[in-house]
Amino acid sequence: MGFDDHFSYADWMAENWLQFSAAITDGPLKGTGILQDGALDNLEHRDWRTLWRLFSLSAWLRRG
Repeated sequence: MGFDDHFSYADWMAENWLQFSAAITDGPLKGTGILQDGALDNLEHRDWRTLWRLFSLSAWLRRG
């Protein structure tokens, strides 16, 4: 049993959607050129694993 079994990422993202999505769309990912055009559009239609990866990458890039 791991952390994922006790913590619902999807629920946390839904409860904090405005801040969570802003961290992705307003973060450093947009200017890197590593994502296809439109990759950050309609985030609400992405699965939670993809969203978490985008969020994590954005947070990691922001640290640098």
